Amino acid sequence: MNPDKNSLFRRFLRLLNLKLIVPLKRSPHPPEYTAKGVLVGMMWAMTPLVGVQMTTVFLTWLAAKKVFKWNFSLPVALAYTWVTNVFTMWPIYYVFYVTGKVMMGDFNISAFSVFAEAGRQAFSVDISFWEISKAIMVFVGLLMKEWGLAMAIGCIPWSIFFGWFSYRLTLKWLYRRAERKKNAGERRAYWHSKISSALHIKKRKMLKSQKLERFSNIEHGFCNRFNTDAQKDIVSFEKQLHSIVVIDPSKTGTLNLEGDAFVTTATDLKIAVRTADCAPVLMTDGKVIAVVHAGWKGAVSGVLEAALLEMLRQGADLSRIVAAVGPCIHESSYPNPDLNKFLSEDVMRFLPIYPDGVPHFNLPGYVMYRLDRAGISDIDLIDIDTYIDEDFYSYRRDPENPGRQYTFIELKEK
Repeated sequence: MNPDKNSLFRRFLRLLNLKLIVPLKRSPHPPEYTAKGVLVGMMWAMTPLVGVQMTTVFLTWLAAKKVFKWNFSLPVALAYTWVTNVFTMWPIYYVFYVTGKVMMGDFNISAFSVFAEAGRQAFSVDISFWEISKAIMVFVGLLMKEWGLAMAIGCIPWSIFFGWFSYRLTLKWLYRRAERKKNAGERRAYWHSKISSALHIKKRKMLKSQKLERFSNIEHGFCNRFNTDAQKDIVSFEKQLHSIVVIDPSKTGTLNLEGDAFVTTATDLKIAVRTADCAPVLMTDGKVIAVVHAGWKGAVSGVLEAALLEMLRQGADLSRIVAAVGPCIHESSYPNPDLNKFLSEDVMRFLPIYPDGVPHFNLPGYVMYRLDRAGISDIDLIDIDTYIDEDFYSYRRDPENPGRQYTFIELKEK
């Protein structure tokens, strides 16, 4: 066994990584949302609220969300209260005490050993996470002590500074990490394209959803630019509007159709939408089928919910509906400043600001969020970025040659 791996310093680094870095890496939220959690956690950690920092973070989260409509990552904020745990709190609290005494103009400062012993006696009360009233009583009691008031005052500048500093540092680190992941993805796509071209290999096979294949009476496919044979005998829109217009072609006919979603119970009718960065979405419960063209405008406007309502009207069972989100443009490839005008919280969660100052939209994440919020829990994602993968058309990548690929679904006669 390598002794260096078990040294005190190595163990300390592993503990820091586990407590502070891993929560950031595992956070599924945009950098801004995650960094706000670090800010709140650090600000409360740098206060003398012994044993109840997690409670104060939770109360802050409730107040910020309900009253001020300001949200942050609660798990990350809770994790960062660990910074001033029982092993480090006395030196930090002594700094608060000294700072407070200086701020009050009193330079009669007790020695650290005297301060720590007085603090241990005062903080000997056992406080659980939920015993808020007991925590308040303890804190009020501390304020009544000469050194307790100094701590309460002295922690303020440190709390503000470390909250702000950790927020900026975390945001910078998360943006750089996102940029590295984007560059790595682009390098993989570049070399894949080169190797594929050299070996004359193309991913020409039409993609399918494993979850939709559970239904033996459903035919479906997510076509790429090579799957021309699969696009025969389909019913599609002559014009897609980025709207919430839903049509049943078995009732309206199949000519001169304009809209963004098909829903039907008709058998042997292959319904399809065309996409070149927007998200194609297929849905079925085995009796009713739907195909949706969900760009950001349609998704924000409610095209997915409109299609689901029509499915339910035609007799679909909500608990059995399975959805599959097809290849579309992904967040790292999708700068979208237009979405700044939509200030609703559910949109802004999927619109992180990148280092270039431009917001990028997480279209597949937002589509899946809207489906989940509408009651669809069984969702499949074909995780392909159309901007990066040249087997697919992309309007953003090649606006001068805006081809389209089809996504279709068909209910077969049993």
